[in-house]
Amino acid sequence: NAPAVNSTALLGVLNLVLHEARMDDIEGALKAAPSLTVQMLRLANSSTRWRTQLSEIVSIRQALALVGLKQLARWCCFMLYSANSESKVDPLAQMVLHRADFMERLAQRVAPEDERLQQGAYHSALLSLAHIPQGMDAESFISGIAVSPEIREAIVGYEGWLGALLEVAECVERGEFPTHEKLQALFPGSDAQLSLDGLYL
Repeated sequence: NAPAVNSTALLGVLNLVLHEARMDDIEGALKAAPSLTVQMLRLANSSTRWRTQLSEIVSIRQALALVGLKQLARWCCFMLYSANSESKVDPLAQMVLHRADFMERLAQRVAPEDERLQQGAYHSALLSLAHIPQGMDAESFISGIAVSPEIREAIVGYEGWLGALLEVAECVERGEFPTHEKLQALFPGSDAQLSLDGLYL
């Protein structure tokens, strides 16, 4: 069996990733949490995308160099959501990863030039349900993480464009598809032709 994941250590690593910390700092945080290191290497080696035919990934530095911060954020959230799950693939983790991809693509459509919004959309989605496996409400959980005010306000109160992106994602998850007019109202000032055509969860 895999060792239990330390959620506090995991959130510490995630904080570093969200703030694009130096690889040395991230590697150090992972080394301080052996269970995370084991799980991270398992994830790295279970993905054929990252493995080479010649050798398996044997070090955290090697894994970080291969996959980058965005994939590391995905893995952190995957472990966070799966921490208390008996199943190998946690449905909540799957849902959140789909939500993150959807919100990032919608942000690209809403504001094609705004990489900060796109990154914020991705991170907002990853953290949007992280309070559930921790047994906390969203506001208490997110106040303990050093995220930007925009991400915090989006998750707690659906405020700003990030909050609007989260609202759209939740609508689509329920099978409700906002109209063009609704999208225009959610994203005032967007010059894009807003629609959900081709965007699927």
